[in-house]
Amino acid sequence: IRGSLGATVLMLLIVPICLCIVAAVLGPLLAVVEGWTVVQGIEFLVSTMLGLPAPLTDLVPDTTVGDVFAFIFCAWGMLIITTAMGVLACMALINGIQKTMPKSVFG
Repeated sequence: IRGSLGATVLMLLIVPICLCIVAAVLGPLLAVVEGWTVVQGIEFLVSTMLGLPAPLTDLVPDTTVGDVFAFIFCAWGMLIITTAMGVLACMALINGIQKTMPKSVFG
């Protein structure tokens, strides 16, 4: 998929799927460390990674180990999301450059 349709698919489909996968894998680990339910761990990570002003859960890590895990997991999740957005921006830039280039060396 190319052009604006590809960018739309990436932003509206692939980035949220990456976020859900990261939260679904790492949320239960944080929940075990903190003694939460799996759903609460996933909700906490999604809220924190997205920086929601009204979080999905009121829980915060109580232990130092939980704080460290939450920091690492959220940083990793944000890294994945920003990488996907960077790929999108790079694709748009390359597509724009490709359109301005001549079809051959001789014009």
